[in-house]
Amino acid sequence: MTDDVQKHLTRADLSLRAAERMMPEFPSDAISRAYYAVFHAAKAVALLLDIDRSSHHALWSVFGREVANTELMPRECHKYALDLFSARMSSDYLADPADTVALAERHLQNAREFVAAAKTFIEEHTR
Repeated sequence: MTDDVQKHLTRADLSLRAAERMMPEFPSDAISRAYYAVFHAAKAVALLLDIDRSSHHALWSVFGREVANTELMPRECHKYALDLFSARMSSDYLADPADTVALAERHLQNAREFVAAAKTFIEEHTR
């Protein structure tokens, strides 16, 4: 495993922990942190596959094509990522996002599953 892959996994873990600590008082901020946990986990997977994309849109496009569609990771992980991307945009940029604790908890659970699946993939491919 390269140093960059490990750094992105560490960032994923830290973002996940931050999201968990923000609940239930700050659901919009928790959604944003959950998204970044997923983003960094996906970035680690992509780097392991020698794929480097700088924009979020480009990362999710290549992740869908090269990882989800080929079932290197469960397909629902790509759906979780796209849902979180959309939720994060609303949470971060709308003046009054309609984020509820229940919605944030669902996104947080999906982020946990995504990060766990990414770690499993990386462990299986770096032995």
